[in-house]
Amino acid sequence: MRPLTWILVMLVVAAAACNEAARTDGDDDTGADTDTDTDTDTDTDTDTDTDTDTDTDTDDTDSTTDDGCDDSPVVGPWEGTYSGTGTSSWMPDLFPLNGVVSFDIACEEKLVLNGTMEGLESDIVPFEATLTGEYDEAENLLEADLEGEALGVEGTGTMTGSVTDTDPMTMSGTWTAEAPEIDGVADGTWTATME
Repeated sequence: MRPLTWILVMLVVAAAACNEAARTDGDDDTGADTDTDTDTDTDTDTDTDTDTDTDTDTDDTDSTTDDGCDDSPVVGPWEGTYSGTGTSSWMPDLFPLNGVVSFDIACEEKLVLNGTMEGLESDIVPFEATLTGEYDEAENLLEADLEGEALGVEGTGTMTGSVTDTDPMTMSGTWTAEAPEIDGVADGTWTATME
């Protein structure tokens, strides 16, 4: 082979080798991008709404105790007499008082009394009084206020008593009165039976 030809062949071979090297010299870029995005959203919403509405509506019972006073043996009309003595600036000597006592006992949630005392002072002077009060059956006690007048002079007092017999039904007790305008005072006893 001629020297010139040989040189050309060597140049060709060298050029081919350079091209091959250029092709195999690649970008050996191994990009390992591992994106592990684990988004665990555990949303546990436990809404326990326990609404216990206990409405116990107990109507208040009107506790007016019916103690059965309608059946009390003292309920009804009573009548009897009173007597006593008194003094005053008009009549300084002791003078008698006599008359009739009458009253009704009624059941109005309790045992109430309404009545009158009517009679004479010194057997000639009219006397009249009203009675208002109560009877306590548990205590066997009658208590009443007395308001009256004689000859235009007003007087006040009290009357008390109790059941003293049941056959017939009987009440008895005492009474007092005063008339400050004439320095009058009086007291005595009374008794009544159920009509």
